[in-house]
Amino acid sequence: MATNWRRAAAVVALLGAGAPAWATPGPSDGQGPPRIGAARPALELETRDGNLLTDARVAGRPLVVDFFATWCVPCRNALRDLTAARQAAGSDALFVLVDLGESPEAVARWAAEAPVPPQALVALDAQGVAARRWGANRLPSTFVIDAAGVVRHINRGWGPGYRERLTRWLRDVAGRGEPKPGPPPPGR
Repeated sequence: MATNWRRAAAVVALLGAGAPAWATPGPSDGQGPPRIGAARPALELETRDGNLLTDARVAGRPLVVDFFATWCVPCRNALRDLTAARQAAGSDALFVLVDLGESPEAVARWAAEAPVPPQALVALDAQGVAARRWGANRLPSTFVIDAAGVVRHINRGWGPGYRERLTRWLRDVAGRGEPKPGPPPPGR
């Protein structure tokens, strides 16, 4: 019964008529949701295999953080598109798929059948703390981060053009990160 309530609350939130706890304002890191061009929020989650996902584990490479739920049909479509976009872009971005409010067992059943991108980390956000910190108020919410940890693109929801946008964005962040050496400044 609790699972049905969560599903119904999330659907209502997607339609804009209400919001589950993870979609409402709450405690964050004090920075507010990320904005394009700003540093990404902290990532501190448990992965579905019980390991801790920390900032140190994801630092120094392009990153895609996607908030989803296993029962969310648009999230399933987005996952297929994320996988295809990664392949089309030839990206080495690390994918972090963050499940909202579901049990580790439900996520494990989903992951056994879902087209999870290779080397993707599946993390659990049972209380929605990370979702509030990241401003993930729609499912799916996808954040593309460059290797320097800067938010470059945000996509809330899924629909036409999602795959093409993500492909373009993944190519974009592949060229960012550490400053590339250039010619010396004039006069030196």
